[in-house]
Amino acid sequence: MAVKRATRDALTCQAIVAVTSATAAVAACSDEQPAFPDALQPAPIASINAPLSFVDDIALVTDTVACVADSYEFQVHCLSSSGGTVGIFGRSGEGPGEFRGVGRLERADGGNVAVLDIRLDRATVFSTDGTLLWEASAPGIYMRELVGEHVYGYTRDRSADDVVSVPTGLDLRSGEVVWTGHTIARLAEDACIVIGGGAMSPDGTWVSWNCNQELVVFDDSDGLGDARLSPAYSPEFPNDRDVDEYLEGVRNT
Repeated sequence: MAVKRATRDALTCQAIVAVTSATAAVAACSDEQPAFPDALQPAPIASINAPLSFVDDIALVTDTVACVADSYEFQVHCLSSSGGTVGIFGRSGEGPGEFRGVGRLERADGGNVAVLDIRLDRATVFSTDGTLLWEASAPGIYMRELVGEHVYGYTRDRSADDVVSVPTGLDLRSGEVVWTGHTIARLAEDACIVIGGGAMSPDGTWVSWNCNQELVVFDDSDGLGDARLSPAYSPEFPNDRDVDEYLEGVRNT
């Protein structure tokens, strides 16, 4: 694998951060074993009727307002935790505020919602009441997350023999590509890195999974990745049933 690996000893002294909608818990590190945060027990606070849709994305734009897609009516519904409707907007078409294929919803700054239309290659930002604030071209990007006014996701590079997924970042207002991870894309197949599952930090660090249950961290788009044991890693050993099945198979061969 063309990535660096941190040693077990180094991994035992890494801080693990768990973030929920309103809580951040940081586990301190020790010389013996990593300390993990206690499991968080979420409790439901509201139940809201939402439109039938094959797009299951949810944008929690404020503590009390969530926006979802109605893919059959080409609309976005922004709903309050009290059960009320804050705004319903959009329709089928290619003009301003219209959609051909809502593919992703993200919370934008200021309690607004960003909508990525994968058929129009366009990102549009609305207030929750449906006021169109601005839109930008977003050619070919599959949006994974929105940090500030930077969209992070991946694009499809069809210039090679095979279609290659390339981590990509663009400016939400201008549509200008501000970051591409071509080196990461070239390493992905050999290093078994999951491009579509990656996430980007505001300072440009890109992180994803590999097939060894490790997190692969790229501090820049051109450098080698650093493979680190995932905080969710749990070794799996064969149980008695697995051993019995294996021995039975050996006896029958």
